Amino acid sequence: MRKLLIIASLLLLTACGSNPIKYSFPDTPDKLMAAPKEMTTILKDEDLKKIDPKDESASEVPLSVVIKSVITNYGVCYENKEQLIDLQDWVRKQKALNP
Repeated sequence: MRKLLIIASLLLLTACGSNPIKYSFPDTPDKLMAAPKEMTTILKDEDLKKIDPKDESASEVPLSVVIKSVITNYGVCYENKEQLIDLQDWVRKQKALNP
């Protein structure tokens, strides 16, 4: 009877170790996985090829266009930063829930 009890307890202990619990990481919200927004450029690629780097004359791009591009890019950069922070917070919360 004692041998039977030892065999039964060994079977129970080995069965517990062979079935590990697996946690599944939940799907990330689409809003957080969206591609980052693109920044705007002042000149197109074909315009950049025409510029001679040795030419030190004034640019033909109006200052208002440059300022508008800088302001737009600052806003895009801020939106991308907020999206990254939200994604990082979500991942940290998920890791805390599923260690």
